[in-house]
Amino acid sequence: MVHPCCIPTNLPQTPDFWNNTSASLVSATANYIVINGIFTVNQNLTLVNKQIYLGPDAKIDLTSGNSLTLRNCTLQAGCNYMWDGIYTEAPNSFVGIYKQSKIQDAKNAIVSRNGGDFTVSGSYLIKTTNIL
Repeated sequence: MVHPCCIPTNLPQTPDFWNNTSASLVSATANYIVINGIFTVNQNLTLVNKQIYLGPDAKIDLTSGNSLTLRNCTLQAGCNYMWDGIYTEAPNSFVGIYKQSKIQDAKNAIVSRNGGDFTVSGSYLIKTTNIL
């Protein structure tokens, strides 16, 4: 479900919209990304210098054997409602948060299920209910 309140109106360019989709079906051409629903990382994905807005209860879900790497990115709520979080689903999935990246306004910043690996280095977890 796309929540209209979670599409920022003051962005200097049109964002990429990722609504209930997967990494294999999108490209990050804009500096701004809006995610609503579940975004599935079903292939390795690296994002650099992106401002990412997430709708209420939006979730980033990594499937087995895939990685999400964020460098100098900000993930935050697109409005006054918290988003869910980033979930690793298998021991061979990996989340890397680097170089001044920020994860904020999440109910669950990063959730490791079944031993999924993660690294947070030189970055910030802000205004989250459950950190890791």
